Amino acid sequence: DEEKLTTRIRQFLREFDPAEPRLSLPDEPTDLINPLYWLQTNRDHCTVKVYHSISHGDLTGRNVFVTDQGHCWLIDFYRTYRSHLLRDFVILETDIKYRLLPELFQKAGHLEAYSWDEYRAMEKSLLDGELSNVRECLPEVCKAAETLLTMRSLANDLMAKYHRDGDNIRRQVLLSQFVTNLKATRLKNGATRPKLWAHGTAGHICEERALLPPPR
Repeated sequence: DEEKLTTRIRQFLREFDPAEPRLSLPDEPTDLINPLYWLQTNRDHCTVKVYHSISHGDLTGRNVFVTDQGHCWLIDFYRTYRSHLLRDFVILETDIKYRLLPELFQKAGHLEAYSWDEYRAMEKSLLDGELSNVRECLPEVCKAAETLLTMRSLANDLMAKYHRDGDNIRRQVLLSQFVTNLKATRLKNGATRPKLWAHGTAGHICEERALLPPPR
């Protein structure tokens, strides 16, 4: 529901206008494509052929248990059913970036150290597919970036197993990340800063999708 989504976004970005093509965020040096405007004007880009598979459906850090020996298992399968092949990947990525990392810094008493610069460096590493951009960042950010790059590599391998069209694979990956980042902006709970980051990431994804050819 775009009206409800707009209402939630205005709770942390009061001047937000879904009809404006471009978007400016506090402390963000460049303006971006407005994700909701892009959604309204590019609906044809949001229809792609997808592969469905059984997924956990709620793969967040809260539902992954890890022992001292490094063994892990999953809990809470009440959302397990056939859905998009990338569902678990994008949910876990979003949880790592917007809940686990901020909680980690908050517990350590230095949430302010996790700044826009740190977040942008991590996003650039994810976009470039390598870790050089986070070498000067806090250790927690480096570890998160390495984990997320590994997850993205696994997701790409899985997609390539079922799709021969590389353009379609990239489009599905970006679209899945786009929707999940927008979902993060509407969460009732949570700090304002991660929601701003999620909104900014959705804008960056729109910028990258604009470079892709139209779907076939």
